[in-house]
Amino acid sequence: MSWEKLIELEPRLAELLEEAKQVKDLGGSSFCANQTWFNRFGKRLDKLVGWYAEGAPAIQTSESYDIAFMKIYDALPACRNCTCL
Repeated sequence: MSWEKLIELEPRLAELLEEAKQVKDLGGSSFCANQTWFNRFGKRLDKLVGWYAEGAPAIQTSESYDIAFMKIYDALPACRNCTCL
C-alpha cells in the first residue's frame, strides 16, 4: 500500500495532510506535536483508515494506518520544550 493508493481510496486523507501542513509552531514556551496530533487528528484518522475505518476493506489494515499516520504526523512541526521529550 502506498500513500497515493490510500488517498485514491480515501480522499479525505489528503485533506488531513493539508490541514497538518498548516499547523505552525507559534513560538511561546513550547510546542507539542503529540498533543496537537491527539487533539486535532487522531480520532479523525481512525475513522478514515485502519482497523476502525468506515471505508473500503483495503484501508482497514494496520499497514494502511501506519502509512497515513506517518505521512500526516511528519507534516506537523517538531516537538519543542514539551513534556513528551
